[in-house]
Amino acid sequence: MNQIGRSQTTLRTSNLLTAPNEKSYAELYDDKTTVSSQISGTHSFDDEKTLYTWTAGYVFNKKDMPDYRRIRYNKQQNDPDSMYYAPIPSGTADPLVGGRFFSNLKENVKSFNQNLKQTFSVAGYTFDLNAGNYFEYKSRTFAARTLGYVIQPGAQAFYWKRLPLNKIFSPTYAGVPGGFQLDEITSLSDSYSAQNKLNATYIAGNFPIGKHLKIQGGMRYEYNVQSLQSYVNTDSVSPSIKTKFFLPSVNGTYSFNDKHIMRVAYGKTLNRPEFREWSPFYFYDFEMNGGTYGSLFPTILNPSGSVLKVAQITNYDFRYEFYPSYGEFIQIGAFYKTFINPIQQVILNSGGSDSRAYTFINADNAYVQGVEIDVRKKLDFIDNWLNTRFLKNISVVGNASFMKSLMNISGVFNQSKSTPLQNQSPYLVNAGLYYQNDSSGTQISILYNTFGSRISILGTGDFPNIGELSRQMLDITISQRIYKAFSLTIGVQNLLNTPYRFYQDTNHDNKFKTNGTDKEMTRYYMGPYYTAGIKVVL
Repeated sequence: MNQIGRSQTTLRTSNLLTAPNEKSYAELYDDKTTVSSQISGTHSFDDEKTLYTWTAGYVFNKKDMPDYRRIRYNKQQNDPDSMYYAPIPSGTADPLVGGRFFSNLKENVKSFNQNLKQTFSVAGYTFDLNAGNYFEYKSRTFAARTLGYVIQPGAQAFYWKRLPLNKIFSPTYAGVPGGFQLDEITSLSDSYSAQNKLNATYIAGNFPIGKHLKIQGGMRYEYNVQSLQSYVNTDSVSPSIKTKFFLPSVNGTYSFNDKHIMRVAYGKTLNRPEFREWSPFYFYDFEMNGGTYGSLFPTILNPSGSVLKVAQITNYDFRYEFYPSYGEFIQIGAFYKTFINPIQQVILNSGGSDSRAYTFINADNAYVQGVEIDVRKKLDFIDNWLNTRFLKNISVVGNASFMKSLMNISGVFNQSKSTPLQNQSPYLVNAGLYYQNDSSGTQISILYNTFGSRISILGTGDFPNIGELSRQMLDITISQRIYKAFSLTIGVQNLLNTPYRFYQDTNHDNKFKTNGTDKEMTRYYMGPYYTAGIKVVL
């Protein structure tokens, strides 16, 4: 069982040249509960030449957001700061300028997996055949409630709208005659039920060919039914999507010797849409300063709404591996992936901050190609040079990937037609320094990673792509055994506290520049994250 609670307070300021100044606040608490359980069995026959294994599992997920509060203050640019006011409406409430949001999600996942393995020996070679089945049933219920404040116009409202954050909705001014009143604006589409049934059957084999070559391959057949029940405005919707896919895969491994290995692989995989991506539910994201609609909700991109298609991915991989000594390796690889119907989050319109909205669509196709390198190396060889023992417990790990992606969209109103894939960086770099002393029980890890600027949300012809700029991250963890089975761990994440920066590609060149060519949309800091704990090993 895993229980996580999160409390967050956000202050956003905006000082645009052509709009009133803004101060927006959001306060939330949410908690997530996960309970995961498994029971498995292994049964062998015929001197373990026949092996039957099975696993039954159950997972329960729950997420509560009991009171997400938001408010916005505005003032004209030339007015003093004392003139900030909350534009609380007199009619229907606007939850962005004084609202409260409540939500509850529950999900149950039941699964059963079984596999039969048969070992054969022919002409001095031993190979395995596997056949099995995997079944999973996932059910989810989600419900949200949205309320906002309203106030009737008048001299009293004029002054009360200018009350500070710690007073404006206090009992003195809310729920009293002529004061702020709560208005329910929950819609039928703010709740949904959803189910997913997956039945997959597969057969696979492991075939050695000679002393150096090994071939592994198989075929997986997936039958899936994804269903959802909700409302679009006041009309009920209950789509049920059935899909059938054959997913082949083959891997070849050639061992020159114990230290040099070459691998090639081919396979097909899937990316199914999440319930949240196609449910008609609307959610306002304070950090992105806009609302998100599921694909079933009618929009200018799809006036009738639609379910999302399953994204199909074909993978080609090549890798060369070198193991100079125990615990050390160098791996160099290349990959090429093609996508049919990749799922992308896109901007709906070019309205102001209050009307900006996002949804999800299927692009036509895309590809990603790139190279990568992974290295793990001990530093004891430096001790040999210097005749010391300080570095014998230290090793370094690093990996880097360099990629290019291109996606095509046709037949979607005013959407960008050809761009890199959303959230696909041109490069990723990770590096780590590890110290482990088994005799003293001391472990230290220093991890660094960064990525290249990438599209965060796909834009339109009128409202260009929004991209996330590169960010540097540094994490440090120290663990020390303090008494037999007890160890103390302390750590800090995001030590550099590099800002999250989102820019708009104003000149439509699929790049995000800070030299004034592109416009900064959002900048914020998450701050370092500290942890401490005691582990007991029984």
